[in-house]
Amino acid sequence: MNSQGISSFLNSISIRSYPSPGSTYEAGKFLLETDSSFVTAPSNKGIVYGGNLYYDVFQSIGFQRILEIATESEEVGKINISEDTGDFSSRDLTLNDLPAFSFENLPFRSYLTSAVAMIRYNDSWNLSFHRVQIKDGKTASVRIVDRHLASLIKGAEPILVSFLIGLSPFIALTASMGFSQPGGELEMASVLAQRTLDVVKYKKWEFAADCEIVLCGHFNPGETAEEGPFIDLTGTIDPVRNQPVFHLDEILTKKDAVCPAIRPASREHAFLMGEPRHISILRGLKAEGVKVYKSALTMGGCNWLHLILAVDYTQDIKQLGQLVFSLHTSLKKVTFVNQDINPSDPVSVEWAVATRCQPHRDIYIIENQRGSSLDPSSENGITSKWIVNTLVNDDKMPSFQQLLPSFPGQNLS
Repeated sequence: MNSQGISSFLNSISIRSYPSPGSTYEAGKFLLETDSSFVTAPSNKGIVYGGNLYYDVFQSIGFQRILEIATESEEVGKINISEDTGDFSSRDLTLNDLPAFSFENLPFRSYLTSAVAMIRYNDSWNLSFHRVQIKDGKTASVRIVDRHLASLIKGAEPILVSFLIGLSPFIALTASMGFSQPGGELEMASVLAQRTLDVVKYKKWEFAADCEIVLCGHFNPGETAEEGPFIDLTGTIDPVRNQPVFHLDEILTKKDAVCPAIRPASREHAFLMGEPRHISILRGLKAEGVKVYKSALTMGGCNWLHLILAVDYTQDIKQLGQLVFSLHTSLKKVTFVNQDINPSDPVSVEWAVATRCQPHRDIYIIENQRGSSLDPSSENGITSKWIVNTLVNDDKMPSFQQLLPSFPGQNLS
């Protein structure tokens, strides 16, 4: 079995070292001290705590190449199922032995933020990220939005689920892509990794071998407990809710297994949430025959709520905008620009809005839409969305071209 969890990729990045955290608050302090990658010495239970790892790993392996493969490839990934547990061993551990983190003087207590739920669905598996708030050694409340996992754990009987921690970057990416139907994340990860991925059958559970820690457990029908408060992607408070309770049955780990933490509202959080959906949008537009030249989710929009797309001129801009919103329902604003505008440059985009857009003609507002629960201005996740059109037809472009840069290198404030 070829198992490549996050630890297999750490030799390619620069990493700071810390001692093993003595408390959840000390673990949180490490995260707040630096945006650089770090790992700690193993705990007395043999668990290594790490932070900011995925962002730097993706930069080292070349995310642009991954983006191109994910957007353009039509390959079908390959999965091998085996009962060989390889480097994994069952451990006498509880949830309290894992390095959850808390923030002192902030409403944030005892969270694991890099856990991915894996559950069988027909001939595939559904994988999705979920924050896990530890209640005690055997139970945790899990934030589960009303999507695939929520539907899969409904029923009259307990539902078996594996939570995977320390996943390879490829599976971590695809677990956030948001496919239209359950399943497909592992197959896409296989395409990105360009190799066959192993799934291990262990007792009543199944798990992807490319991880470091496996939490084998179950959800009981209808059982909930308070989860939260949490500080989410926007840096604002996410309130307390009643959420499903995960019951731990067994933990498997590798030797010196790495348990990554993803700090809320960090660049890593924004990257891991937004870029997979960015890929889903580009794949969806390609399937509809829309040519995208360049694109970017904006940092001001938390890499989640606002999107810039460079496309060809079209008269059906409202229809195109609604297609984009259907591919990422949390999206609140999409701005369309010509090829000469750099979507990753906010000054370039604002220049296009200032010189190529008339609000009464080129801005469309669509009310009462399903949006993002992360947007504190929404009302129970219902929002208005807007389409901003700066596209100029080719025959009119000579009047709109920027022949000299505006105020190059000058700060006018």
